[in-house]
Amino acid sequence: MTIPTTPGTLGRVRTTNAAIIRRLTALWVLAVTVFGLSVSAASAGTDESITTKRGSASFNSKDEIVTANDKLEDGLGIQAFVFWKTKKGTVSATVTDGNGANNSPNTKNLRIREGTKVKMKLCYVDDEVVQDCSRVQVATA
Repeated sequence: MTIPTTPGTLGRVRTTNAAIIRRLTALWVLAVTVFGLSVSAASAGTDESITTKRGSASFNSKDEIVTANDKLEDGLGIQAFVFWKTKKGTVSATVTDGNGANNSPNTKNLRIREGTKVKMKLCYVDDEVVQDCSRVQVATA
């Protein structure tokens, strides 16, 4: 078997117009997919909830609603405490439900800029005095 020694006989390949168009189309589809998915993922919020045997606290990112739900008539209330940062500083809100298991949680509708990180914790309160709190959990408005 003789291997050709003429330069370029094995190295030169002509690319047809159809092949160029296929490659450009594939790159365009890839770019649209990557940028399209990153935009929708960045704007999506995340919900968060904390549940104990005494009650629950939750943050709904779609409507930016904070809920506190007291499930036990034990003298302690449930408080949902949320806070987030703005250009002017840290803003916080609390919602307290302390009337036991009456199936009527308390809520507060907040106005939080989309994409803002929101930190939340559940606290037990006795006569509006905080007794104990959960660790902080993070959601996105």
